[in-house]
Amino acid sequence: MEKGWVPKKLYVYIDVPDIIDISHMRSKGIQPGEGLLPEAGKGLMK
Repeated sequence: MEKGWVPKKLYVYIDVPDIIDISHMRSKGIQPGEGLLPEAGKGLMK
């Protein structure tokens, strides 16, 4: 970047669908090597 570089706000229109399918990002449950975190209020923090 140049010395004195200044960010500029650009007005850009992006065509996106009305509904976005993010189901592929859903959890598939506990995976091998993972463990559950303790329930809230049962940890070491006070």
